[in-house]
Amino acid sequence: MNIGDKVRMLYGKEEGIITAIKGDIIEIAIEDGFSIPVMKREIVIISPDEAKVFGTKNQPNQKETSDSIKSSLQANNAAFAQKGIFLAFVPVNDQKLVLYLVNNTDWDLPFIVAKERNQNISGLASGALKARNTIIIDEPTLKDFEQWDVYIFQIMYFKQGYFSLKTPINKKVRFRASNFFKSKQIAPILSKEAYTFQLDKDEKLTELILTETQNIAPNVLENADKNFDKSLDKKEDKSTENNAIKPINLAEIKEKMFEKNNFQNIVSEVVTDFSVPKYEIDLHIEILTSDYDLMRKEEILAYQLNVFEKKLENALAAGMSEIIFIHGIGNGVLKSEIHKRASKHPNIAFYEEAQKSKFGYGATFIKFK
Repeated sequence: MNIGDKVRMLYGKEEGIITAIKGDIIEIAIEDGFSIPVMKREIVIISPDEAKVFGTKNQPNQKETSDSIKSSLQANNAAFAQKGIFLAFVPVNDQKLVLYLVNNTDWDLPFIVAKERNQNISGLASGALKARNTIIIDEPTLKDFEQWDVYIFQIMYFKQGYFSLKTPINKKVRFRASNFFKSKQIAPILSKEAYTFQLDKDEKLTELILTETQNIAPNVLENADKNFDKSLDKKEDKSTENNAIKPINLAEIKEKMFEKNNFQNIVSEVVTDFSVPKYEIDLHIEILTSDYDLMRKEEILAYQLNVFEKKLENALAAGMSEIIFIHGIGNGVLKSEIHKRASKHPNIAFYEEAQKSKFGYGATFIKFK
């Protein structure tokens, strides 16, 4: 028995789908939306061929439904449905959800689903989801919503006969409460109210808090900061002489300034090794990146501190005498970290609250030695 199998009670009339297996205890989601635990020995798997042999008064078998839909479409020369792959979180009660992968297309979909936490990946489900069909892949709880792992989906497209290859879906998905609870609608095929998200939508998936693999936890700042070397005054290591930033030779610059057409080139050579920051640096995450809604709290803090350190070193390299960092009040964590690092920096004379009349307690003024 596996999660997603359709089963029937041996000593009752109930039928349902397996949502969890815990040793000899099997949890079954029955049609009225309830999940019930039963002993493994008290249920049997319903064969997909049962309806063909005996007929049924219940809903038709999913495979038969899929085949009949496809036959009907072909008979009527209907367009082949290319899009319509959904995630549907169906509420079982006020805390428990059942997550379905919904294939509302005419493609068969070979797939794998996994979860990622702290760069560790664990498999959830795999298989081939038939056209116009669904499968249960997880059973999360709302009380753990803030700790949900990142979902990973890899999905391919297949049909019998000739067809043009489609680009597979390869997505990492993280959900945010601000958008998750606004997504309730009737899920395709299931015909149940669910928190529903489309995986193969044309629009930017960030609108649905679905993220491409390369968009999670961005950590790249400005290109100008990449090659910055904060040890400009240290002796160059001969082994890395060709890659190190050359020290500024003022005498050479002064001499070349008077050479025809050379002044612009000299200035360009001197200043392209780092970017001169503004006097006031705003560290609010919505100012630094448009992808902040996809980041966890710890990722946001790490991103802000990374910007702080880069701009601080660039200000020192540019010869600035002072700088202001606007961090806001919030819960005080960012401010505390900035003050902690400023207090240990060898090139900082002192730091203090910056212009309380303008920033309140939401900015820090730093004076360099």
